[in-house]
Amino acid sequence: MKEHELASTILSRLGALLSQVPSVRSVDSQPEALGGEAGRADGALAVTLVGGAVHTLVVEAKGNAQPRNVRDAARRLTAHINALRSDGVPHPSAILGAPYVSERSAAVLAEHGVGHLDLAGNARLAFGPVYVERSGLANPHAVERPYTSLFAPKTSRVARALLAHPARVWRLQELADELDVSLGLVAKAKASLLDGEYARDSPDGLALADPNGLLNAWLAADRRRPKPRGYYSLDSVSEAERRIADAARASGARAALTSFSGAERVAPHVRYSHASILIEADALKDVAERAGLRPVETGANVRLHEPYDNGAFYGAHDVDGVPVVHPVQLVLDLAREKGRGEEAADFLRRHALAPAWADLRR
Repeated sequence: MKEHELASTILSRLGALLSQVPSVRSVDSQPEALGGEAGRADGALAVTLVGGAVHTLVVEAKGNAQPRNVRDAARRLTAHINALRSDGVPHPSAILGAPYVSERSAAVLAEHGVGHLDLAGNARLAFGPVYVERSGLANPHAVERPYTSLFAPKTSRVARALLAHPARVWRLQELADELDVSLGLVAKAKASLLDGEYARDSPDGLALADPNGLLNAWLAADRRRPKPRGYYSLDSVSEAERRIADAARASGARAALTSFSGAERVAPHVRYSHASILIEADALKDVAERAGLRPVETGANVRLHEPYDNGAFYGAHDVDGVPVVHPVQLVLDLAREKGRGEEAADFLRRHALAPAWADLRR
């Protein structure tokens, strides 16, 4: 939908929404409020309340309502509103319309005192005695773009590096070399990170700005992992973990404890009954045989996970001689575990990640 069509649709839906508010007597177009020293708006409505007071709503339509875009739009709208107020326009308020406004973008708009309405039906309108808020409605126009998504397998390596080294400022070529990806992929990831305000650009390079927001977005993306393969070991869980790690070294394969097994070494919080190990897919069968594991359909006490991308091994480190994936990967895997997985992920996040992120400021 082109932005002039979007603006027309938003104005129509805004009028229809406000007409249902008991304190609103009428809603009319207000073309004289479109101009101003700060530029032109996409539309304006005069809202007359039951008591006779008139409020002017100035609307800007944005086809892309990423946080960085709406922050720029909010600044323009605020300047426009100030100019209209100086010109004597009655009670001007700013509204941004878009196909979809995420919770992050809605928070940015609220921070600037700008309301919003999207085509999903999410809205926040606050002027005079009128307050309308609707949230949590899904984006009906969402399109999956696995090759450009920030959390697609290889692209997610960029987010992983920023989260693992929160204080580091990266040149794009440094990131590409560090992660074994193309410079073009890093550039696309950078654009998404800046649009979401998860990272900031500086003269020295790209730096992490909002680690919690970035990790939350990654968790919300909910990308499916390959189903783990179940095995049975005669060893205890801890002995099986060490035996599998030794078998992986012997075969020259990358492997690392993950999920509850990894969390037990980094930030223990809940008891667990089976081993969880991340192993390179092409080496999984060989490692299982070397470790004496027997594949089973039920009753498994060992689960071997294939990584959705080998970037999942980034930042893995030894704990008491056994490799463990980075806490970022642990959180991603734990959050999808049944039982107390989310609880364990939250505990690990607060104790293993939050201290390193504490000094960052958006």
